[in-house]
Amino acid sequence: MVPRRNRAQRGCKPAPGGFDPDCQPRRPAKPAKQESALTLRCKDGDVAVITWDTPECLENLGRLVLVRGPVHHQGGMACWRIKPVTPELYCVTEADKSITRESVTWGSGVVHQDAWMMPIRPGNKCDESISSQHVPAQSTENASTESTKKVSA
Repeated sequence: MVPRRNRAQRGCKPAPGGFDPDCQPRRPAKPAKQESALTLRCKDGDVAVITWDTPECLENLGRLVLVRGPVHHQGGMACWRIKPVTPELYCVTEADKSITRESVTWGSGVVHQDAWMMPIRPGNKCDESISSQHVPAQSTENASTESTKKVSA
């Protein structure tokens, strides 16, 4: 077996402003990393909370949606098909940038960015923080005071 020589031992010097194929590394370059399930928040079949949306559709924040794959890519972002859990109208930014409010079904083809949703899964630590953020502390105190009044009355 012949020992490999490094670039300097092969006499490689940077070519002025050009490509020198003789001075390229002999091993093939590593393939670019492909997006894997590890880099995505959601997966097919999840229930997720909308955590961000376009400025025109901020009314969607906090809505629960069902997530369906496969992942689509739009504008360099990973997107999932979604369908709201509740029947209220959903704000949608159309391809021509117009805003509509519609009843979304799977057939509507509405997608939402993966980075803008948080999946709800059993044992997910985020579940507790999401639910505690939506319950104002004052209303909890009032509810316990009211229930105490009803019991004592």
